[in-house]
Amino acid sequence: MRSLVLGSGVPLMMASVCFFTLGYLAWLRRERFLIWWLFAWGFLLTRLSWHFLLPASAPTEGTVFFAGMLRVAFAGSLLSGALELRGRHATWWYVPIAALSVPTLILGITRLGLLPGVPFSLVVMTSIVLAAAWQVANAVRLPSQERYVTAAAIAIHGLAAGLSPRLDDAGVLFSTVTLVGWTAQLMVGFGMLAAFFRIGNERDIAEARAIGASLTAALGSFVAVCMHCKSVRDDSHAWQQLEYFAAKKSGTAISHGLCPRCEEQHYPEYR
Repeated sequence: MRSLVLGSGVPLMMASVCFFTLGYLAWLRRERFLIWWLFAWGFLLTRLSWHFLLPASAPTEGTVFFAGMLRVAFAGSLLSGALELRGRHATWWYVPIAALSVPTLILGITRLGLLPGVPFSLVVMTSIVLAAAWQVANAVRLPSQERYVTAAAIAIHGLAAGLSPRLDDAGVLFSTVTLVGWTAQLMVGFGMLAAFFRIGNERDIAEARAIGASLTAALGSFVAVCMHCKSVRDDSHAWQQLEYFAAKKSGTAISHGLCPRCEEQHYPEYR
């Protein structure tokens, strides 16, 4: 049953959509929290691709180590993005160190026969994911509805991902947990996108307000502009071009250029 579920391509398809969408948005805006979450989805996509492309076989030390490394890297990147969302700087080298040291420690514990049967990599991954959910729930940059829903989805996804490998493949509980995990995975992706658009919109509004405040301070509280030629009426009721008026008021030197739209409209032969 597990091989059929992972081989269906459904979780891989959902992770791929989230990964490429987050990748495009991260390329546009370079938001640090979004870059971390892109890495998290990349690690998740790698693990799902591995299960999808390779036939199911008995686990070896190498496969267990690789799976543990991807799980810890996914959870660590998710937590780093949540910290960045709260305005806390996440140190990048913490994630690769944890992704290598935790599976190595687990491998040593397994070889020594200490605490047999304890799924350490799943416990570590789930714990870190729950910590990421807590950080998102306390990210005051987002409205309460968005952060609580996203945090709940992250927590449910982490619990489902940690519980699913320990369940009987043929049981009803496995199918239920898998379905809940897929739904939570989609909700996490939507929550990440909502956080991006919310923060990006607020940043654009703040920049527009800052520009407006700067212009008001430089040009005065009220400026009369001709609706046709865009000339400006100064304090002596004389009309002059906008750039000269702005230069006189602000003391800024102004030069002339040609925007792409006007270049295409007036000089199409040079394009």
